[in-house]
Parts: sequence; structure tokens; C-alpha cells
Amino acid sequence: EIAYSADVHPHAVIVPLTAKLHRDFAMVKYDAAIKLMQKAISTGTASQRQSLLGCIFVVCFEMLVGNRHLAIKHAQSGTIILQQWRAQKLALQKGKPSLLSPSLLTIEDEIVEAFQTLDIQITTLRDDRSDACHQEMMNENCIKIAALPTSFRDLREAQIYLNLVVRRICH
Repeated sequence: EIAYSADVHPHAVIVPLTAKLHRDFAMVKYDAAIKLMQKAISTGTASQRQSLLGCIFVVCFEMLVGNRHLAIKHAQSGTIILQQWRAQKLALQKGKPSLLSPSLLTIEDEIVEAFQTLDIQITTLRDDRSDACHQEMMNENCIKIAALPTSFRDLREAQIYLNLVVRRICH
């Protein structure tokens, strides 16, 4: 904001000192947060939910500072963590699979939805995943899409199904 108010792009060589100090402070705090997240994940003290939230944090921050490639890699990693968790939970579930999270008390629908949206963005920005991976992702929600209702209870349900269909089309 300070750079823009001074009519200077934030990534320009010459930015106001206050903007540089704010950016440096953010980078120091970001570095500390990354180290803490890595430690928690490597020692097994981070839950899958915490890992996924950390992943979203990293994706947002890296996109904000212009590291699109790194943001996409973290989004892909988070997508894999989520897929493994969902497969594990769905294998234990009996009956009709849930539209988003198979265990709302562990990982909320909003987190699942965030990664589904990130997955769509990955396929449109820079996707180096294998054909086998795309096939697996396409088939992930096959049953849900096959059970697509002819009318929806509300706009939220329609939006969820739309995202499932768009994601499948992208893969």
C-alpha cells in the first residue's frame, strides 16, 4: 500500500523505506512460520488439518510475493495430502460419500473446497502432473457427479456440484 500510494510498484527497485521495512518484517515472520510448520510436520505434531491450513498460508503468501511456481508446488502437495486423507476416510465410511469432507470434525468442508479450487487453478496455470494422476483426479468424484441431482436444494449445493464438474473437466 505504501509503495502504491507513492506511485511505485511494490517490486520496483526503488520503493519507499517504510514499504521495504514492512516487506522485510513480513519475510522474517514468514520464514519463522515456515520453520515452525516444517518442524511440526516432521515431528508428527501437526495434524493433517494444520498441515493443510499451513499449505494454504504458504500458497497465498508465495502468490502475493510473486513466486507462482513455488505456490503451485505447495498447492499440489496440499492436494495430495487431502486426497490421501479423503481416501482413507472414505474407505472406512459406509454408504453414500459426502460431497466435500468425509469428516467435518477433522477437516472442514471449506478446506476441502479451497483445495478443489486450487486444483482447478493448478490445471490452468502450470500443470506438470502425469496422465495417470489426471485420470485418478478425474475419477475421484465420479460417483458424486453421476448422482448429480436434477434440481438442487439451494445455491450452495449447486455451487459444490459445479466445482466438482469443472474440476473433472479440467483434468
